[in-house]
Parts: sequence; C-alpha cells; structure tokens
Amino acid sequence: MYQFGFGHIQLRSDSFIGHSNIDNLDIATLYVGGWHNFAKTKNGQFYGWGYDMGRLGTGTSNGHCQVPTRLPFEKYNFSKLIPGWWHSMGLSHDGDLYAWGHGTEGSLGQGTINTIPVPTLILSSVKDAFTGKDIVNNMAVRIDNKLYAWGRNRDSQLGFESTSGVALYPEEVTSFGIHHVSNVIMTQENIIVLLDHKKELVLKNAKQLADVYFHFG
Repeated sequence: MYQFGFGHIQLRSDSFIGHSNIDNLDIATLYVGGWHNFAKTKNGQFYGWGYDMGRLGTGTSNGHCQVPTRLPFEKYNFSKLIPGWWHSMGLSHDGDLYAWGHGTEGSLGQGTINTIPVPTLILSSVKDAFTGKDIVNNMAVRIDNKLYAWGRNRDSQLGFESTSGVALYPEEVTSFGIHHVSNVIMTQENIIVLLDHKKELVLKNAKQLADVYFHFG
C-alpha cells in the first residue's frame, strides 16, 4: 500500500511516498479520515495511523503515529469505523455507536468539547452512522429509522428548528418525520439525506419524488 501527502511529522508541503508495513496484513477495508486512517483486516483486527490527538482510540492524545498500529478494539466488536476530522466513530455488530477523539463543537456527542481518547458509547440500536473527513457534524440512523444528529450547527445544517451553534448530545431530527434513510452526504455547510425510494412508497402521506432529498443548511 502507498500513501501520498502530508506524511512527514512536520507536515511539510511536499509529498511523502512510502511503503507501509501494513502490506503484510490481509486488508479488507480502509477508512480514511481528515488527519488519520484505519484499516480492518479480513480476520477483524483494526489498525490505525496518522495525527493522533485522541483520534486513534489508543488512550493517548499526543503526537503522530507514523506506522499502522494494532488497536485494542476487540471488546467493542466493531463492524465498521467512521473517521471524521477531529474525531472517530465505531459501530458495533450489536448496533452500539461509540465516539472518541477531540470534542470540537460537540463532535463526540458526549456533552463536552474536551478530548476523549478511548471509544465511549453515544447511542444504542444504531444501524448506520455518518460524518465527513473534514467536518465535525454527525448523523446516525437507529433501527426504528429515527434520525439523530449532533456537532456543529452554526448554519442549521443538522436539520433542527433550533439554530444553536452546537449540539453536544445526539438529538432527534424531527423536521421530516420517520423515513428509511439510505445515505447521508455531509459537508461543512450542509447535509443531504437520501431516502430509499422503495421503502418510502409504503409510508403514509409520502410526497413521491419531492421526498428523495432533504437538504439542510
């Protein structure tokens, strides 16, 4: 595997190109964040590297991790990782959603803006979660199809009636009721929620094509 970009510990502007020791691992999935990365092997082990600041979930919050390092995630039973900008999330096979890293603008959903360097439970009964590699907004869909959001809300991009600057805890987005969300596309200024057509048709009072996208921000 090759990696390009700001790989140097001093974050120089010239490119870093190298072979990683992760080549010896049987990688199933890569997860790319703003300043850090994760890999999941085919036997379910997780590795992380990059600018730490608590993002890697190792219990530390300083310095760089320049080589892929095995992460102690076995007890969380993660099915996937969701790296963001200053933080990371992990979704377990049982539907438990965890977050860790820097709590900038409420990104951890823990009621704090401080760093939490280990996975900490946010929500249960979650079927999917979303963030972006350059943002601190988050959304999660629970198994009852209710949509929750937290993090930065300066431009009302979380879909709340309130325009408060941050949401420190997950809050239900009730502006369009309960829908089958198939995907969420997130940027710094807005969020687009994509609904599943086939499932949407069974809902009462569905708006046909007008309900394909809900656009906040």
